[in-house]
Amino acid sequence: MDDIRKKAALSLISPLSGFERAKLEEFSEGHSLLTVEPDEGALNVHGIVHGGFLYTLSDISAGMISYSLGKICVTL
Repeated sequence: MDDIRKKAALSLISPLSGFERAKLEEFSEGHSLLTVEPDEGALNVHGIVHGGFLYTLSDISAGMISYSLGKICVTL
């Protein structure tokens, strides 16, 4: 594999940030609604919200739903 392709692939690795600004807008039994205004730390190399950022928000919300039901679990 050539160095150009490897460099391009490595450019996709970037830190994700912004979860600390998430706001819990709604919380009830079996339901949670999070909102967040993404900044540069939430964007991928193409300038759009990184799929991992969206997945992590979903994961956090799923954990909150578990708590709303009185359960502690691992979300996948």
